[in-house]
Amino acid sequence: TRQVVAVAADTALDSAARLMTSKKVSGVPVIGDDGRSAGQLADWLGAVLVEETVRPVDLVRGVAAEGSFRFRSFNDGLDGSEPFVRVEAGDDPFDCFVRHIKSDEGSTMVFLKSRQETIQRAFRLAAAVKWPAATGAIERLADEEDSFLVRSLKQALGRGVAFHSSDLSPRQRNIVEQSFADKEVRVLFSTTTLAMGVNLWADTVYVETVRYSGGVYDSRPSLIPVSRAEFDNMTGRAGRLRAGSNGDSRKPGRAIVLAESEFDRDILWEQYIATDETSAVKSAFASLPLEDWLLNMIVTGLLCDSEPDAIDALYGGTFHVVADPAAEPPDFETAMIRLIDERLVVVDRKSGRLSATTVGEAATKAGLTVAQVVAYRHRLRESLPETDFGWIALALSGPDWQLPPAILSRWEQSQSAPLRLLHQNHDHLIGESRFLLGSDYRREPLAYRRQAALKALLLLEQWRRLTPVQKLEECFQMHLGQILSLGTTAAHLIASIARLIEAIDRETPLRTRLTALAFSVRTGLPYEFSEIYQHLGEILNRADFLALKTDGIESLVDLCEMSPEDLTAIIKSDSKRKQVNGKIGKLKEEVYMDKSVATSMKGHCEVMPQVFAQPESIEIDGSYERERYLVRINGFPVRLTGKSFKYFTKLAWSRLNRESGWIYKEDLEIGFNQARYLYRMKGEVNTGISFPWSVVENNRLGYYRLDIDPSKISFKMDNLRNHPDYELQCLVAGKPAESIN
Repeated sequence: TRQVVAVAADTALDSAARLMTSKKVSGVPVIGDDGRSAGQLADWLGAVLVEETVRPVDLVRGVAAEGSFRFRSFNDGLDGSEPFVRVEAGDDPFDCFVRHIKSDEGSTMVFLKSRQETIQRAFRLAAAVKWPAATGAIERLADEEDSFLVRSLKQALGRGVAFHSSDLSPRQRNIVEQSFADKEVRVLFSTTTLAMGVNLWADTVYVETVRYSGGVYDSRPSLIPVSRAEFDNMTGRAGRLRAGSNGDSRKPGRAIVLAESEFDRDILWEQYIATDETSAVKSAFASLPLEDWLLNMIVTGLLCDSEPDAIDALYGGTFHVVADPAAEPPDFETAMIRLIDERLVVVDRKSGRLSATTVGEAATKAGLTVAQVVAYRHRLRESLPETDFGWIALALSGPDWQLPPAILSRWEQSQSAPLRLLHQNHDHLIGESRFLLGSDYRREPLAYRRQAALKALLLLEQWRRLTPVQKLEECFQMHLGQILSLGTTAAHLIASIARLIEAIDRETPLRTRLTALAFSVRTGLPYEFSEIYQHLGEILNRADFLALKTDGIESLVDLCEMSPEDLTAIIKSDSKRKQVNGKIGKLKEEVYMDKSVATSMKGHCEVMPQVFAQPESIEIDGSYERERYLVRINGFPVRLTGKSFKYFTKLAWSRLNRESGWIYKEDLEIGFNQARYLYRMKGEVNTGISFPWSVVENNRLGYYRLDIDPSKISFKMDNLRNHPDYELQCLVAGKPAESIN
């Protein structure tokens, strides 16, 4: 997501100029002080360059190989060496490392190149030690949704060891971080997720000097050396001064790079320890095309004049100073012509003033690049998706969004696994996948990015329908952290498309539908849970929401009406249930205006304001299309599976022909799975309509009713009389059937 940057604001520059422009963070020269880095930044800001040359706690950094550790002290610059574990012929290097690390009583952080390695190494170390369990972390993880990854993390924590990577959710990472800070965890294996932005320290840090990065070719990740700044950030975790700590907090921290030979040690020493060279500061303004910055400046009012001199003065004076001097000068004319041609910017013929169109303004405020706007607008002109699945496919078909690392394995790509999964489970939605597949997918293998985006589409379709994380892990080989990241990205794109559509047509009802879809994709919950999520989203996990769904609880009113026994049956955790009860108590006070109403809630509730709308018309058509049965809602076709169509038809018939409209669950179908099938039916209905609709009312006594005025319901009787389901034939013919009263 881009930010609209008003860098030219004098107050912002003045504030920045008064700050230190270069600081040796934790005693490590991350920015540097030569003319290519902090010095250049200081000149641009008109600020004085301030450097710190001594750490409050010294840091010893070096490289270990062939039985010795060669190091250099940061504060005094002196070199030294000491014995280190030696790997003998036939020994496993990691086993030797384990023997060494077991003898260290301090806290240890190990940076590795891949997420998979952090888990493997944590397991191997946990199997070799008998350290006390991190009980606090294990207890907090008990409230997480079940998954294979959480199970593995708990096993490692049982021996005082943990791992940390983007596979974990933000909450799970926070639990690990707190446990390490509390010294429950003695050794933490991590990717670069802990390199910066997290205030954690360790007595000793081990660093692997390569990492995976998004590849230049076809977006596939590749191994690259860690940069000097990354190395400094990782090693800077060792030996920090802690507030409130005792005297031993000034013991020097140790940062160790493991090398396989003396030759490798010499190379790594020169590259990371001995050198004072730092990477040149690169302007962030080079991270986006010129046309994007120009559109941002026009929308924010920083750029109003179309004269080349005015553009050059603003852009060159504000942005280009810190850019690469060797780079080609910006081509303002070409960039401005594209903005005008794409109807994102207009120029007043008389005054020459620039202004953004409604689409250009919407694109900037939504955080879309010009390339994304052009791509989405072109596809929207061709055809609109019919289903939510299609809208997600459209969102993921755009350029300039980042795929999760290693989302698609080489095997999955070679076997076209996402395409096979699409045909197996969603063949009726292949047409809606056209935005990703293209027209030639049957003739040419899909490129890596298309296949990866297709896998993301299939994953998000299951994610938003409350499929448990453990099943998603099995099917897609992705864990909660990356699923959440992917859902957040897709939700942003969907919401941005909604802004674009609204800028083109302010009367469109699609904005409401896409806003609901964005919520569902981001949280992994059906939209009817948005109210409950707003109040309890930080307490309940998706498994809890699924349990509520199965029990027919979908609104705050339903939740407030639950008996303590029902709540206990759904939410097993005592601490979580206590938090929920506390929230419910506050909600009752807010929703019900006086005590008499609040105390008489059981069996009767004043209806709370709902975000749902009702359809203007429903026609039960019953035609068989695309292996599904047709109903029309507000004139738009919605296709339901056989079971869902049967439930929907019975509900509609009862709503129209019975005085109250209620139908008992046993009249829908004999058995115990009515709630599950109703949930599935509502999901299919809401997939095909352009607004959020609750679909079904539930009186909590086993009766259900279609949420619509009876006068808006109609049936195509001829189609239903010939319907293959015998119960529906009997229903419309007025004949008794075993499951119809």
